Amino acid sequence: MKRYTYNSHLPPRPLPSLPKKPRYPCPHLSTPQISEFLIPLYDRGWAVNVVKDRGKIVGRNLKKDFEFGQGKEGWKAIRRFVGVLMDLAESEKVCFFSLGLGWELMLLGGVASSDCQI
Repeated sequence: MKRYTYNSHLPPRPLPSLPKKPRYPCPHLSTPQISEFLIPLYDRGWAVNVVKDRGKIVGRNLKKDFEFGQGKEGWKAIRRFVGVLMDLAESEKVCFFSLGLGWELMLLGGVASSDCQI
């Protein structure tokens, strides 16, 4: 299978219209569907993430890292972003979603006691 990578120096390919909602369980994407639906997402920095449990592959999902800036404005942007995600999940009747949160520790090159007081 051909491996696709994110090319930030190229303009992203247009996003296609959404396909019809499949019945459960959803079938895997065919090669033409990968070209139509996944490649434009790769162009925008998305990736297929392999989910493992005790070394065994248990699933795959789409993943993208977002940066929101520093200080209060960064936190406000994160709140707005999560609010939009929650509204979308509710309107789409999403039964499960996962959101990871991380931040870079820039002081003293490591975790400080103040970082543990969330």
